[in-house]
Amino acid sequence: MVNMRQKPIYVEIEMNSHIDTLWRYTQQPELHEQWDLRFSSITYNEKLPHDEAQTFTYTTEIMPGISVSGWGVSKGTHEKSNGVRTSSLHFGTEQRLSPIAEGKGYWQYIPNRKAVTFLTQYDYQVRFGFLGKAFDILFRPLMGWATSLSFDVLKRWIEDGERPATQYRRFFSFYSICFLFFFIWLYQGLVPKILYIHPLEIQLLMQLTGKTENIAELAVYGIGAAEIAYAILWLTPVKKNYY
Repeated sequence: MVNMRQKPIYVEIEMNSHIDTLWRYTQQPELHEQWDLRFSSITYNEKLPHDEAQTFTYTTEIMPGISVSGWGVSKGTHEKSNGVRTSSLHFGTEQRLSPIAEGKGYWQYIPNRKAVTFLTQYDYQVRFGFLGKAFDILFRPLMGWATSLSFDVLKRWIEDGERPATQYRRFFSFYSICFLFFFIWLYQGLVPKILYIHPLEIQLLMQLTGKTENIAELAVYGIGAAEIAYAILWLTPVKKNYY
């Protein structure tokens, strides 16, 4: 039997910030919802004096008109004598649209001279049994990516003062252009040059090079392969400067 147990998601980043500043940006809902890509809105419920835990509701917009709402419980914070702070969280949703049923995790703040190491680790249970676990093989890395990107956006907001909305607009505009050029070059290389060689492609090369039809046809295949390779370059996982 194949073991489909996934590892918890772990993300760590160092920020040039005072720990109190970082705490405020991550613990206040009106600030948290701005930089965290995983949440569109966070609303704290009224906390009575005898309540130990802080409950809240959240909404994640998947696409225009489609969203998932859930609940969360901030189960308490702990501060060690060396200044390290930890905040634990329990969250979940009843909506079957979400592959996540319920989960737990924590945030930790480790002061280090003028910087703070900010890290999170969380795990969750999926619904839909085996199908949910199979889907989670793709979904979990996406959640890890969203968490990591959110931490980068928070870091830039705190250190450089650039608001998250501006960062996200530039980020998604940049990669939308990358995907656009990927599909353009992929189509031009694959359709008229490899799958269905257009006669004009061969005739043009014959006129320019003076080669025979067979050689021109092979050259068209080669050009198509080169265009496909160039298309893939637009999606290569290298650090692109979109700032």
